[in-house]
Formats: sequence, structure tokens, C-alpha cells
Amino acid sequence: MTPLIALFLRNAAFGFLMAIGAVAAILHFDIAGLGGLMLGSSTGVMAAGILTFFLGLTFGSVQIGIAVMNLGDDTMSGPGGRQHLHDTGLRPIPVRVAAERRRR
Repeated sequence: MTPLIALFLRNAAFGFLMAIGAVAAILHFDIAGLGGLMLGSSTGVMAAGILTFFLGLTFGSVQIGIAVMNLGDDTMSGPGGRQHLHDTGLRPIPVRVAAERRRR
């Protein structure tokens, strides 16, 4: 397995673990009455499973996005591999733009 796919799977699994913890906290602390509603319903297990799945998709996607954004080339300067404007020798210059009133 390539290192990039392993990175994606590891971060997706971490996102799903975070989702399991979030749903457990919702059930335990009865946030917005959802815990009592799920535990008192005949379809509460299915609702908790669906909530866990979709929160897992969301948290996993966020974790993968963070991992991809943190990938960088070591040859580039700056935090996160970004090259800053002052490193390029370029200097910003002010540009005056006349503001015109719009007619209604």
C-alpha cells in the first residue's frame, strides 16, 4: 500500500473514532434531548448508527483534508511550505482606484 493511501486510511479511521466519541458524548450527556430520544425509541440504535456514520464521514473528511494540507515540499520556505511575498523579492505597491457612486 502506498504511503499516501495509508495516510488517508489512518486519518479517516481517526475521524470515525472521533465520531464514535461524539455520539457517545451525545448519548451520555443527553445533549438537546437526543440521548433520551434515541435510547427511548425502538429505532434508536439505527438512529445512533446513522448519526455515527455521517459524523464519521464528516470528521474523516476533515482529518484527510488537514493531512493533505500539511503535506509539503521541504525545499519551500515558510510554515506549511508556503513561500512568503518578502522571500521572493517582490514588493507590494499601492494602487489608487476612484470610487464612483452607483445610480439606482
